[in-house]
Amino acid sequence: MPAGVVSGAVAGVLGLDQRPRFRDYAVHEHHRSYAYGHAVSIGAEHTDSRVSYYEVPSEYGVQDYRYAIVNDQTVLVDPRTHRILDVIQ
Repeated sequence: MPAGVVSGAVAGVLGLDQRPRFRDYAVHEHHRSYAYGHAVSIGAEHTDSRVSYYEVPSEYGVQDYRYAIVNDQTVLVDPRTHRILDVIQ
């Protein structure tokens, strides 16, 4: 599946009005950032056990995904595949 299709699908799950609020939430949680030696991009897999995944609060309605902080960026991750589904900017 092309990266654009994945991005569009996830952006529909986390609404445009939720994105800035969720990013602020993640920043205020003060989780340590995982230093990844490559650019953060949709579709990248992070299988390193040092990557910490955090639950997305239920108010966002995204039960199946987790978030992580990678290279100081908030990313939405599928915890089963460790694949980045969205970069929250």
